[in-house]
Amino acid sequence: INEFDDIYKGLYSLLFNKPCDTESKREYVKNLFLPIMFGLQPGTIVKEHGLTYSDAEEIHAKIRTVFKTAWDFLDSKQGSSAVDFFGRPRSFDKPWVVRGFLVQATSAIVCQEKLVDLREIKQSRLLYSVHDGYFLVANQENLSSVILEGVKLLQKESKMCQGLKLRVACSVGRNLTQMKKIPIPKEVNGSR
Repeated sequence: INEFDDIYKGLYSLLFNKPCDTESKREYVKNLFLPIMFGLQPGTIVKEHGLTYSDAEEIHAKIRTVFKTAWDFLDSKQGSSAVDFFGRPRSFDKPWVVRGFLVQATSAIVCQEKLVDLREIKQSRLLYSVHDGYFLVANQENLSSVILEGVKLLQKESKMCQGLKLRVACSVGRNLTQMKKIPIPKEVNGSR
């Protein structure tokens, strides 16, 4: 994961031996990778993504191999019940659903923690959040300080998941259709 500035672009080139040079390729591999990690099988990959069965098996096997530690962890937890990182128990009708629960329940808490942190920025107003995306509004004269403070808050080690630091992507624009990505150098953005 640390090899790539963007995990999904890196994963695309790793799986398909081609550069990930468009946003649609990045989205494609993201929509393939996460479901596979959460239990999607080759037969369903064929139906949902139009791949041949052998290509679906190859991608599935490559993801299991490259992300062996994560895969083995999720595999070992698969069953009819689980307890998330924060001790919250849950039961499941379908054993593979545990895989998504273990990751998503914990990440939702971290996203909420960061949402609360962002409210500390005085010169901005939090409009809304979607999963791990936060939308703030600020005056032009406060924009630079809001961006710097926001990035620092989001990159700060999680209070609830010690050792967890997030990489951050940031875009700015007058409205959602005119957003421009602000480059954040890898050395500033951390390696986790």
